[in-house]
Amino acid sequence: MKLLQNYLNLWNNRKGQIENQTEQEHFQLLLERELNDELTHPRLRKTIHEKFSLAVARIIDSNLPNDDKIELIEAFRDVLAKIENRQKK
Repeated sequence: MKLLQNYLNLWNNRKGQIENQTEQEHFQLLLERELNDELTHPRLRKTIHEKFSLAVARIIDSNLPNDDKIELIEAFRDVLAKIENRQKK
């Protein structure tokens, strides 16, 4: 999956475990962990909106082709919306 590979190229040490997951499910889980700042100590965590903003900046500043940048930003946006919907319930 091209999106997963682009993500892994921009974020080092983010592979994680793939246990009975499709690449798409694994990719979604990695993005969710990134936005929830799960790899940071709880006292230092940023909000999901701050993490989204930092992710978009990192993607824009990367050497990826523009189409790949847009796809990756849209994937982050979709995961952000899912997290927000879960928090509303």
